[in-house]
Amino acid sequence: MPENDQVQITPSKPADAVSQLPKEPNSFLKNTRWLLLFLLVVILLIGATVIYQNQQLKKQVAETQISPNTPSISSPVTTQASKYEFYPRIKAEFQKIAEKYQSQVLETAKLGIGWISQDNLNIINDDSSGFELRSFNCEKDVSQLLDFKEIAQSASSKIDLEMRQNGFNLNQKNSSTSIADNQFHDYVQAYEKGTTKCAFVASPNCGGTSLEGPMYYTFSLGCTEDFDKNYQQQAPYLTDLGIDKAVIHVQQKVGDFVKLNVNERRSGHGHYTVAKLINGKWKELFSGQDIPTCEALEKNAVPKEIMSECYPSNPQN
Repeated sequence: MPENDQVQITPSKPADAVSQLPKEPNSFLKNTRWLLLFLLVVILLIGATVIYQNQQLKKQVAETQISPNTPSISSPVTTQASKYEFYPRIKAEFQKIAEKYQSQVLETAKLGIGWISQDNLNIINDDSSGFELRSFNCEKDVSQLLDFKEIAQSASSKIDLEMRQNGFNLNQKNSSTSIADNQFHDYVQAYEKGTTKCAFVASPNCGGTSLEGPMYYTFSLGCTEDFDKNYQQQAPYLTDLGIDKAVIHVQQKVGDFVKLNVNERRSGHGHYTVAKLINGKWKELFSGQDIPTCEALEKNAVPKEIMSECYPSNPQN
C-alpha cells in the first residue's frame, strides 16, 4: 500500500487528562451536611419556643376567667394580690360568680378603701390590694337592680364566712345594715383584725372607664395595713377644717399652704379647698369648683404652685 494511503490514527489523550475531569464534591457535601444539621437544630429550637409561648398565652387567657361574650375593656394596673392567705379563696368565689354572669375578675393594687375612725373622721386608704369583679350589661338591670342585689348577696355571704374563719370581726360603724341601706351609697361590709382593715364594696353605679367602653357594676374586696399612717396624715386637715362625711387628697403642698381635693363619700361630689397653716392650725382661705379671684390669691400670698389661675375681681369692660 502506498505510504500516502496510510490511515492516520489520532493518538489517545494521556491518562492524566482523565484525572482533570470534575471530581465528586465530597468536601462540599460534607460541609453542606453540617450546615443542614445546624439549620435543622435552629428550626427545632424556634419551633419549641413558639409552642411554649403559645401554651403560656393560652394559660394566661384562661386565668383571666373572661366569659366568651365578655366585652374587651382596659384593665387597671394589676399586681399579684397574694399578701393575704385568704385572697385565693375569695378570688375563686369571684370567679364562680363570673361564670354565672357576664363578668370579669381583676387583681388590682389601686383600690381606695374608705374607713370611719373612732373619732368619726373619714380616712381614705389608697393603693389597697384586692380583687374587682366587673359585671357587664348593667344597663338592662339598673331599673330594679335585681342582678346587682343577687351578686352582692352571694358575694357578701361567702366573704363574710371566709373573713370570720380567718379571725376578722365585722366593723358595724363602717358596714351597711342591708343592701337597702344607702348611708354609704354603696353596699359595704367592713372587717378588721389587728391593724388590717378590709372592705367588700358593691357599687350600684352602672358606669365604665370610657364613653365608648362597656358599662358594668363593680364589686370589690380590698385590704390595707396603712390606716394608722393615713390617719396621721389626713386627720389634721379633716379636724382643723371641719370636713365631715368626705374624704380628702392632698393635691399640692408648698410651705404653709395646701390644696386639697375634697369628695363627699356618699354622693362623690367634689371641690377644692386652699388652706394655710396659721399658729399650728389649718385655716381655709377659699374653696369651690371655680377658680378664685386674683384678689384672693394676692391678699393671701398664695404660691403659684398651689393655684396659678384666677379671674379679675373687677374686670374692665
